[in-house]
Amino acid sequence: DREKGHGGVLKLPEMAFAIIKDRTPVGDNPYVFGGSGKGVFTGWSPSKLAFDKDILAINYAIETVNRTVYLIGIAQDQSELARVMAHANSISRVINVVNHVKLRKKAFE
Repeated sequence: DREKGHGGVLKLPEMAFAIIKDRTPVGDNPYVFGGSGKGVFTGWSPSKLAFDKDILAINYAIETVNRTVYLIGIAQDQSELARVMAHANSISRVINVVNHVKLRKKAFE
């Protein structure tokens, strides 16, 4: 398992390179998902969700207030919700994750 703050090497698909190329840098920070260092960088988690093929990222809104991440949306199933929660919990300096995500109901339920 990888610990927080310890980077790794990723092989990225062409779509990922296009997103990285079009990103807006934050100050002089050279990192793709870098923040200002003055607070939690909320853009990290939505970006992680967008790259996770097992998550329908468009179904989620993520807000960060005072080191607390608020997750809002509709999960396709419990497995997807667990992955979203894991991503939110992996953000450095986050002390709390509040889950307002609902599980999608099956048809005719």
